[in-house]
Amino acid sequence: MRRNLIATAATVAVVTATAGFAVLAGSSGSTAAGTPSSAYAFAAEGALPFAGQPYVESSDGKTQTANLVELPDNPLAALGAGTVSAGDNKASVEMLNLSVGGGVFDQLPEVPEDLKKQCDALPDTGIGDLPVPELPAIPALPVPGLPDLNDLPDELPADDLRELCRLLLTPPSSLVGLDLLKVSCNGATGTVEMGALTVLGVKVPAPAMTPNTTIPGGPLFTITLNKQTKNADGSFTVKGMEISLGGGAQVITFGNATCAKFTKPTKPTPTNTPTAPSPTPVPTNLPVTG
Repeated sequence: MRRNLIATAATVAVVTATAGFAVLAGSSGSTAAGTPSSAYAFAAEGALPFAGQPYVESSDGKTQTANLVELPDNPLAALGAGTVSAGDNKASVEMLNLSVGGGVFDQLPEVPEDLKKQCDALPDTGIGDLPVPELPAIPALPVPGLPDLNDLPDELPADDLRELCRLLLTPPSSLVGLDLLKVSCNGATGTVEMGALTVLGVKVPAPAMTPNTTIPGGPLFTITLNKQTKNADGSFTVKGMEISLGGGAQVITFGNATCAKFTKPTKPTPTNTPTAPSPTPVPTNLPVTG
């Protein structure tokens, strides 16, 4: 059986992809009464669910704000600091120092000397397929949703083996890292600003992109940037970065802003209660006795 670590052919597509944007959504729509604007910095669904933190909503149209210094310890993600705000048809999120899967590569065994020699001997060009070298067994990775990738085909393109060797010999500190993320919505308009993005330890340029831009990560993960949704209730949501691990087994969201127009609840119209008519006096003659 052939052994594999955390990188395969599809990781090449990740590290060569580009990400980033500052875009506007389409036309606005009506908002259902009673839907609150809301915002949160981080949430997760799947094998390890995590409720949105910090979370705020504006149920009366007034601006609500919350701050978070760091996330509680968890195997999914880390966050240096976050501020969220929500008001009448507006919401925003600002975060610093995000990372996913920090310490994953620390769980891997030390690379054997024989494998180091095989990696050093890989040719730079000219060979399409090379045998996959025997690799040490991999312990269970601490991030829910990452598939078990202990098996590889007997042959891989040389470029993929070189990428695998790079990750083995110089492992990154996390799967995904981002030093700054700002997400906001105003009505049905969404904007996102990103700082330096790293994927598997490689810095990725960040030119402007359209909404719902996806970066494939093969069997590991998929990153969706600037995910915009017009909700059925008339509200509008923009997510800064959504990371799907293991084909959706675990979904991580960084920066969620939902905008909804505050509508004062209408008071019920009072109804007139019918009253009984006043009695009409009836004159009578009574006999006098005495």
